[in-house]
Amino acid sequence: SGRYGPFSPGDPVDVPLWLAMLLRESGRCKIETPEWMTKENLENILQQEKDEPGFQPLPFHYFETMTLICKWRSDVKHCTEVERLVIEIDHIRDEKIKRGIAGLKGNTYG
Repeated sequence: SGRYGPFSPGDPVDVPLWLAMLLRESGRCKIETPEWMTKENLENILQQEKDEPGFQPLPFHYFETMTLICKWRSDVKHCTEVERLVIEIDHIRDEKIKRGIAGLKGNTYG
Protein backbone atom coordinates (compact mmCIF):
# COMPACT_ATOMS: atom_id res chain seq x y z
CA SER A 1 0.00 0.00 0.00
CA GLY A 2 1.04 3.60 -0.37
CA ARG A 3 1.14 6.26 -3.03
CA TYR A 4 3.33 5.88 -6.10
CA GLY A 5 3.73 8.11 -9.10
CA PRO A 6 3.27 10.04 -11.14
CA PHE A 7 5.69 8.21 -13.42
CA SER A 8 7.56 9.68 -16.37
CA PRO A 9 8.38 7.48 -19.37
CA GLY A 10 12.02 6.38 -19.40
CA ASP A 11 12.78 7.55 -15.85
CA PRO A 12 13.75 4.74 -13.46
CA VAL A 13 11.81 4.66 -10.22
CA ASP A 14 11.89 2.43 -7.13
CA VAL A 15 8.59 0.72 -6.41
CA PRO A 16 7.63 -2.39 -4.44
CA LEU A 17 8.11 -5.64 -6.33
CA TRP A 18 4.37 -6.31 -6.46
CA LEU A 19 3.79 -3.01 -8.25
CA ALA A 20 6.69 -3.57 -10.64
CA MET A 21 5.26 -6.99 -11.55
CA LEU A 22 1.81 -5.50 -12.12
CA LEU A 23 3.18 -2.70 -14.31
CA ARG A 24 5.42 -5.11 -16.24
CA GLU A 25 2.56 -7.53 -16.85
CA SER A 26 0.53 -4.72 -18.37
CA GLY A 27 3.50 -3.69 -20.55
CA ARG A 28 3.95 -0.33 -18.85
CA CYS A 29 7.54 -0.77 -17.67
CA LYS A 30 10.69 -2.85 -17.80
CA ILE A 31 12.24 -4.33 -14.70
CA GLU A 32 15.69 -3.11 -13.71
CA THR A 33 17.77 -5.86 -12.17
CA PRO A 34 18.69 -5.07 -8.56
CA GLU A 35 22.42 -4.66 -7.92
CA TRP A 36 22.59 -7.81 -5.79
CA MET A 37 21.17 -9.82 -8.71
CA THR A 38 23.87 -9.12 -11.30
CA LYS A 39 25.88 -12.06 -12.59
CA GLU A 40 29.14 -10.56 -11.35
CA ASN A 41 27.83 -9.89 -7.84
CA LEU A 42 26.32 -13.37 -7.54
CA GLU A 43 29.59 -14.96 -8.68
CA ASN A 44 31.37 -13.11 -5.83
CA ILE A 45 28.71 -14.10 -3.31
CA LEU A 46 28.91 -17.73 -4.46
CA GLN A 47 32.67 -17.80 -3.97
CA GLN A 48 32.35 -16.24 -0.52
CA GLU A 49 29.63 -18.75 0.42
CA LYS A 50 32.05 -21.54 -0.51
CA ASP A 51 35.03 -20.01 1.33
CA GLU A 52 33.42 -18.68 4.52
CA PRO A 53 31.36 -20.43 7.21
CA GLY A 54 28.57 -17.81 7.49
CA PHE A 55 25.97 -16.56 5.05
CA GLN A 56 26.74 -13.64 2.77
CA PRO A 57 24.28 -10.70 2.75
CA LEU A 58 21.34 -11.12 0.40
CA PRO A 59 17.77 -9.79 0.59
CA PHE A 60 15.45 -11.82 2.84
CA HIS A 61 13.43 -13.33 -0.03
CA TYR A 62 16.29 -13.46 -2.55
CA PHE A 63 15.23 -16.75 -4.15
CA GLU A 64 11.60 -15.72 -4.61
CA THR A 65 12.61 -12.26 -5.86
CA MET A 66 14.93 -13.79 -8.46
CA THR A 67 12.19 -16.17 -9.57
CA LEU A 68 9.68 -13.35 -10.05
CA ILE A 69 12.09 -11.00 -11.81
CA CYS A 70 13.47 -13.72 -14.11
CA LYS A 71 9.92 -14.30 -15.30
CA TRP A 72 10.70 -11.34 -17.56
CA ARG A 73 13.82 -12.87 -19.13
CA SER A 74 14.21 -10.08 -21.67
CA ASP A 75 14.65 -7.56 -18.83
CA VAL A 76 17.38 -9.52 -17.02
CA LYS A 77 20.91 -9.65 -18.39
CA HIS A 78 22.34 -13.21 -18.14
CA CYS A 79 19.07 -14.50 -16.67
CA THR A 80 19.92 -18.19 -17.07
CA GLU A 81 23.28 -17.67 -15.37
CA VAL A 82 21.66 -15.60 -12.59
CA GLU A 83 19.17 -18.40 -11.94
CA ARG A 84 21.95 -20.99 -11.84
CA LEU A 85 24.04 -18.92 -9.43
CA VAL A 86 21.13 -18.27 -7.04
CA ILE A 87 20.22 -21.97 -7.06
CA GLU A 88 23.85 -22.89 -6.33
CA ILE A 89 24.04 -20.33 -3.49
CA ASP A 90 20.81 -21.73 -2.07
CA HIS A 91 22.19 -25.28 -2.25
CA ILE A 92 25.40 -24.28 -0.43
CA ARG A 93 23.32 -22.57 2.27
CA ASP A 94 21.19 -25.70 2.68
CA GLU A 95 24.35 -27.75 3.19
CA LYS A 96 25.68 -25.27 5.77
CA ILE A 97 22.40 -25.53 7.69
CA LYS A 98 22.46 -29.34 7.56
CA ARG A 99 26.05 -29.42 8.86
CA GLY A 100 25.10 -26.99 11.62
CA ILE A 101 22.14 -29.12 12.69
CA ALA A 102 24.26 -32.28 12.57
CA GLY A 103 26.78 -30.54 14.83
CA LEU A 104 24.04 -29.68 17.31
CA LYS A 105 22.85 -33.29 17.53
CA GLY A 106 26.19 -34.30 18.99
CA ASN A 107 26.04 -31.54 21.61
CA THR A 108 22.67 -32.27 23.19
CA TYR A 109 22.26 -32.37 26.94
CA GLY A 110 19.87 -34.80 28.48
